Amino acid sequence: MIAAAAWWLGLALAASDPAPVERCRALQQREPREAIAACDAAFASLDVKTNAELAEEMLFRRSDAQAATGDFAAASATLDRAAAMPPDPARWMHDFRLERRRGILEYRQGRYAAALPLFRAARERAAAHDDATALGQSDNDIGNALRRIGSYREALAAYLSSLENKRRAGDKHLGALLTNLGDLYRDLGDIPASRTRYEEALVDYERDGRTLDRAHTLDALGTLMLDAKDHDAAARYLGDAQAAFAQLGARSDEMRICARLARLALDRGDARAADAALARGTALATELNLPPSPDLSLQAARAKRAAGDMRGAETLLAAALGRLAADAPERVALLQARAETAAAAGDTAGAYRTYVEFHAADAAHRDAEHDRELTELRVRFDVAEKERALQRLADENALAALSLRYRTSQLALVGALALAGFAVFAALFYRVRQRARAQAAALEAERDGYRRALEALGGDEPAAAGDADSEPEAVADAAPVPSGDDDTFRRDLVELMLATVEAWERATGTTRIELAEKSRVWRVTIDEGRLRVRAMERYLSLAKLPRQPRWREVLRSAYFVLSECALEADARADLRRRADAVQAVVRRRALR
Repeated sequence: MIAAAAWWLGLALAASDPAPVERCRALQQREPREAIAACDAAFASLDVKTNAELAEEMLFRRSDAQAATGDFAAASATLDRAAAMPPDPARWMHDFRLERRRGILEYRQGRYAAALPLFRAARERAAAHDDATALGQSDNDIGNALRRIGSYREALAAYLSSLENKRRAGDKHLGALLTNLGDLYRDLGDIPASRTRYEEALVDYERDGRTLDRAHTLDALGTLMLDAKDHDAAARYLGDAQAAFAQLGARSDEMRICARLARLALDRGDARAADAALARGTALATELNLPPSPDLSLQAARAKRAAGDMRGAETLLAAALGRLAADAPERVALLQARAETAAAAGDTAGAYRTYVEFHAADAAHRDAEHDRELTELRVRFDVAEKERALQRLADENALAALSLRYRTSQLALVGALALAGFAVFAALFYRVRQRARAQAAALEAERDGYRRALEALGGDEPAAAGDADSEPEAVADAAPVPSGDDDTFRRDLVELMLATVEAWERATGTTRIELAEKSRVWRVTIDEGRLRVRAMERYLSLAKLPRQPRWREVLRSAYFVLSECALEADARADLRRRADAVQAVVRRRALR
């Protein structure tokens, strides 16, 4: 009900506010609770189809506001709404921002092992598009997660990669990243490198006018120099940090600096400076209505001991210990100081009891640190296992994709070969068909030629049954004829007639009687009740061939068979060759 009321309130605000989008942006950092409804109303006022990127921004800002209030479940649900928006392959930044924010949600809940794969997935998207700005953000996120799980070397590589990408993108706001690098180098024990990065961050913050961030970096730098026993540098940085916090009105931060300034003064033996720092810190605690911090109480007790006031030191330490939980890590230093104070005051029994308590607290603290390191190792192991699982899935997917591509290539090759074979077959079939058509056309043309030659050689009347010797009128019909003593010509005529009859009988399966009837070249007679072709039969034997043979009838018979019968190629060629030979002799004799 409350969520519904907030949503309707947001809609009302969107209806009355001419710029709901700007209201969402303005409230996100300043008033995150109010920003939740405002950003939801701004999203509702937008057309997702035409303003997809702006609508996505409103949901992301709403999720950030919910995370800022600690409602991580609601923030995750809002990200699910953003993920459900219509996909657009051209807007890869949508997926990048979504995965990065999911990683940030896991990081803020302390689930660093779950955050790291999400940060790396976001980086892969940025790397796929070579976006230097997105790469810089992702590398910084990865560095933070790696640092939290204790992978300092890998975190350093990620931070340096982030720095390189941010510089490549022209990003001039590098202070936060440089501060992260300074913290990491400090954890690694590299004091010079840590100091260099902190000082670079200071330059960046000063240029951008970010006074509060500059003051925090001065605090970190001064503490680094204090731990390194560089008292002059520590005094300079811590003094600048105190002045900056005082100017900003950050009293709790200034109180912390006062404790460190007191520690510095006591280390240097400057009691007056220590008293001034302690007085300022105590006044700030009073203004804040808070008890002095454990560190401030510890330094105040040190000052009392240095002044010989053991009772006062014991009172301060006892009060500070009484305000702390039993497992508070600050108890270790306070118990050690209390034991030393009791020993200095001559209270041996009290010193012994306090030392026993100190060693127990120190052991518990060390055990807690050991447990933390084991937890970090477990987290690193979980991260490594998840990364191996992701890599295994990626390898399996790659193998499946490769197998699919191989099968696709095989199918494509088979298909291409089949198409090529079909094309070759079609081409060959087409060529054979065209050749057959050409041959059929040539054959038909040849037959037409023989028909014309047949018509040119004589009429339709069949030849007489007798020969030229018994029918004088037939001699005239046969003229001109070659010389009768030309044995070669006579033999050619007989062979042509024999070949003609043989070709007819093979092609048609009928006898020479049918040839005579259908060709109408030879006369068919009835002899003793039987059909005979006496004239044709005389041309089938060289001995019976008339002295003046009718060569036209022989050629006409051959032309008839060539034009009307479907002969085999060899038989047709042989018959044509014999007919051409006879025709050539006739022409040659005619030219004499």
